[in-house]
Amino acid sequence: MIRFIAIFLLLFLLPILRTNGCGIYFFHDEYRIAWFNPALIQDPAMNPFHLNFNIEFQYPADPELQDYRRNCREWAAYLGSDVRESDVLKILYKIGPERFLNALDANELDARFHKNTFIQKLLQPENAEALAYLILAMRAEFAHFSAADPWGLDDADFDFLIKSRP
Repeated sequence: MIRFIAIFLLLFLLPILRTNGCGIYFFHDEYRIAWFNPALIQDPAMNPFHLNFNIEFQYPADPELQDYRRNCREWAAYLGSDVRESDVLKILYKIGPERFLNALDANELDARFHKNTFIQKLLQPENAEALAYLILAMRAEFAHFSAADPWGLDDADFDFLIKSRP
């Protein structure tokens, strides 16, 4: 009986140490949605959901695109006052490198962009170096972003579907 009372006193009268093992709690980067490849979602509103362990840099550094505008102003100033910044913006950032390079390879830059003052000025012989630089930049940009598909699929992977259809 004394043994039972001693065990009872040890269990219920001694202070209980509460331990927190692997409980349910989240770090600052674990309760957010994270996309596997945010480049596939072309929506700036989704930028806060890109996986980023550093909270300080989870939002875009230039949401008003001031760098784009400055680059367009510099191109327009380099080529002359008759080049409109809106035309530079269209070629550099709106149409993308694929359309530019396709038109270049087909020798249709002048025909496809005949109203664009930026292209018209670049096609002049005295601006050949600027055009060569832009072509290099577009090719580098295209190569940099060409593997945007996270599953590694390309058109060649679907050839068997095209051949098997009647």
